[in-house]
Amino acid sequence: MFKFNIRTQLFIAIAGTGLLLIALVLLGTRSLFMHNFQEYLAAQERERLTRVAIILADYYEQQQQRYEEQIQRGRWSPEQEITPTSLWREALSNLQRDLIINPERFSAESQLSFVELNLYTPAGNRIFGPEINDPVTIPILVGEQVTGLLSTVRPTGATGPIDAVFARQQGSALLYAGGIAILVGGFVAWLLSIWFRRRIRALADVSQALAQGNYGARAEPKGHDELSELGVDMNKLGAALESAQEQRQRMLADIAHELRTPLTVLQGEIESVQDGIRVADNAHLARLHHHVTHLTRLVNDLHQLAQSDAGALNYEWQTIELSSFVKAIWQDYQVRFTAKQLNAQATWPEQTIDILGDMDRLCQALNNIISNSVRYTESRGEVQLSLSVNEDAVEVVLEDSAPGLNASQCELLGERLYRPDSARSRAEGGSGLGLAITKAIIKAHHGSIEFEPSSLGGVRVTIQLPLHSTSRTTR
Repeated sequence: MFKFNIRTQLFIAIAGTGLLLIALVLLGTRSLFMHNFQEYLAAQERERLTRVAIILADYYEQQQQRYEEQIQRGRWSPEQEITPTSLWREALSNLQRDLIINPERFSAESQLSFVELNLYTPAGNRIFGPEINDPVTIPILVGEQVTGLLSTVRPTGATGPIDAVFARQQGSALLYAGGIAILVGGFVAWLLSIWFRRRIRALADVSQALAQGNYGARAEPKGHDELSELGVDMNKLGAALESAQEQRQRMLADIAHELRTPLTVLQGEIESVQDGIRVADNAHLARLHHHVTHLTRLVNDLHQLAQSDAGALNYEWQTIELSSFVKAIWQDYQVRFTAKQLNAQATWPEQTIDILGDMDRLCQALNNIISNSVRYTESRGEVQLSLSVNEDAVEVVLEDSAPGLNASQCELLGERLYRPDSARSRAEGGSGLGLAITKAIIKAHHGSIEFEPSSLGGVRVTIQLPLHSTSRTTR
């Protein structure tokens, strides 16, 4: 079975379409020419019939005048009816007589010969000639009165040598034009197939490079057609893959760094006991337990993120009254607020707010952002929490005072293992995964979370969650 490459397929498609269009145009042109040529021949026949009709009208008028003179002189009995048929028969008899007596009078009209000719009265009475199918007909006028209908056979071909030569020339011209059009169309189709193949080949090279792991490969889209849009999309895909690769490499490096630090400390502590430098007392065991706990939390966070990426996190969906739910979590932090001398304020809406969510997961997400504020806000600072409701969503806003972050740093919050101040975060016990987990939980609830600089000097966290369809409003 034959297998054609893309250039051959494109050439066949473009050339075939072009040839089909050329054939349709030639057939249409040929049909139009034949129609117009037939109309031209019919017009010639009408012109010839007109010349005959003028002669016949002249004889008809002369005969009509004779009858009128005879009636005036009393030579014609009123009982004798004068009909168009009788007038025509007398007129044709006079015409035949003149043809015999004075043939030179009609010698100039020798070209007025017809294969078939008939004459009918306006009432439909045939005067002479056979019945003709699809005739060319003209009226015979005497003054403005139609006295007869003269018909001949409609020509189906050239009636003269000049007409035949013209028809042959037109046919040859169409054939030459069609041949040239086919050659030009084939050449253009060949050029277009090469052009399309080069563009498709360039996109294929980029896709192969991306498939082989070269995420820096980029297409060069030109124009505004679908292939250019495909090139733009492939460039976006390459940029996304490159970013994902860099993020994965950075994440692996960060994970290795996060694990190496507590493991190094653990190794040093254990070796110091083995060498007899330190005694394995309760204080020493407490330090070891602290590092093991940190490692366990880090591994659990990584495992939870991996499950979230794989869609394997289980959610137990239920209706949650968010206002009382957040109040309960906020109350749990009052002791820590007081211990750090923080001015903690919360604003609650008057209505009941129902959402559909997983209570444990949402509790984890809210604990992450509130504990971050408590951990990093300076003593005697401020922490503010507010809930508000719009038409179809509830908005939870948490703001704190200094230290703050700039806009570019806020955009990176929620990225895995990102910490604006790694040393401080590690000292405070953070792994840089809490906000990433929070972001994944909020996304699973079809919500959104944003981080931006706060007017209080710290960070503003805005969470939006969709309202449940059964949400009630109480005033």
